[in-house]
Amino acid sequence: MLASFDYFQATDEVVDGLTTLLGAPVDTTVEAGLETPAATYHDWGGLRLVDTVPPADPPTTPEHFVRLTSADANGVALRAFDGSAVGGPILNVQGEVSEYTNSIDGLAYRAVRTGVLPIEPASDGTERNFAVAVLGEVDADTITLIVSPSANFGV
Repeated sequence: MLASFDYFQATDEVVDGLTTLLGAPVDTTVEAGLETPAATYHDWGGLRLVDTVPPADPPTTPEHFVRLTSADANGVALRAFDGSAVGGPILNVQGEVSEYTNSIDGLAYRAVRTGVLPIEPASDGTERNFAVAVLGEVDADTITLIVSPSANFGV
């Protein structure tokens, strides 16, 4: 491990740390969508740090989240805590599994929430947690995306 950052840490600090390791990112600002907040994308190849608006509200709203779309970023290997990497086998990933068939491409996909970490329950007592989401194609047995944190609540 070369560095470690917190989901509630100031995004500028995380960007500075990643820039030291990976070089300057390509930054893109995006407007809010129906199910997504406004954000700034900081991209280093296969690593995207998504700085969302509004700011963090621990323990339920992180300052940013991570999307991995490649096994490396500028030559630095990218892995989830369990060793999962984009391009690796999806069928070996352990956790909360859901499968679905995409109506557009007809392919079967698997989503696995692994490393589940409980956080404070909702005011109505509903359990909430964060995890690492590992997604991939079933027939190709290939991980195509890793996202963290992945919440089990909200839109």
